[in-house]
Amino acid sequence: MSRLRPRRQRPTRRRHEPNINSHQNHHNCRSQKPKPYLKNNLLKLLHNRQGSTFRRNPPTYETDGYAHATTSNMLLRWRVSATVLVSIVIPARNAAKTLPLTLRSIKRQTYPHIEVIVVDGRSSDNTAEIAKSHGARVITTRPNRSIQRNAGALLARGDILYFVDADFYLTPGVVQECVDLIHSGADAVIVLNISNPLKGTVAKIRYYERMSYYRSGTYEAARCMTRQTFWKAGGYDPQLYANEDYDLHARIAATGAKTAHTRKNFEIHLDEPATWRELITKSIYYGHNITKYLKKNPNPAHITPIRPTYLKKEYAAWATRKWTWAIPAVIIQKTIQAYATAIGKII
Repeated sequence: MSRLRPRRQRPTRRRHEPNINSHQNHHNCRSQKPKPYLKNNLLKLLHNRQGSTFRRNPPTYETDGYAHATTSNMLLRWRVSATVLVSIVIPARNAAKTLPLTLRSIKRQTYPHIEVIVVDGRSSDNTAEIAKSHGARVITTRPNRSIQRNAGALLARGDILYFVDADFYLTPGVVQECVDLIHSGADAVIVLNISNPLKGTVAKIRYYERMSYYRSGTYEAARCMTRQTFWKAGGYDPQLYANEDYDLHARIAATGAKTAHTRKNFEIHLDEPATWRELITKSIYYGHNITKYLKKNPNPAHITPIRPTYLKKEYAAWATRKWTWAIPAVIIQKTIQAYATAIGKII
């Protein structure tokens, strides 16, 4: 009779006892204060979605004398002033309808260090009172956008100037993106500027027109820049109120300044003309001053109704897919606008 063998007991698995020392070390690591160059979300630029180009060539930031970049582990270390003040200058005249929307969009900015200066052009409504109720500094000058912007820049305390009209809405991250681009080496930033397409047919056509200008190099102008860049270019020409932003941008480029474009954030022009009459009236008004601009900047591309940006392959495919008549409508509207501007030059 075979002898029964006793059943073997499986050895009980012993769980690893926790390493008290390692746990304590981990706790100590978490309790350490963050290093100075990691404060205030300065590593946010690591997540700017620039893809393989960023990974192959990590940028080196040189803003306060210290910069370091390594390709292997994508660690960026830099020392930047965490309290760089951005001065937003808003020229306004009888803007009680749209100014509250502009000021509320500024309050919603993710970048915290902002001062707002509203330069009132002797408004007949309560524009100044609205600005003061939102905490803005208010000064009064003669009603001229170029003069108003220069006056605001003179009183600005920030190292970065951002010029916004009183009928614009800013997406929440636009100031932060501008600051990041300037910290990465840009002297001026071109913010994507679009129109509100819901206001009417004219505004809808204007929306498609503005979208064609993005990164065109001709029909766009920097509105955010360092204080040094602004005054080196001479500021806005007080003799111009038509295409004065193009004029300043041309002088900024002539100084050799570096410009950059926003990619994630933009501005929305709220008060586009709602009717054809408003468009023609506005074009005649700017036509009175366009001759002075053309004397300084003899560039026919800024007055021709048919522009090469409408025929860019990527833009044409996008616009046609969104609205079949987008490009023909833009050309017709720009032709009407050109005739109205010519009338303004004559009368």
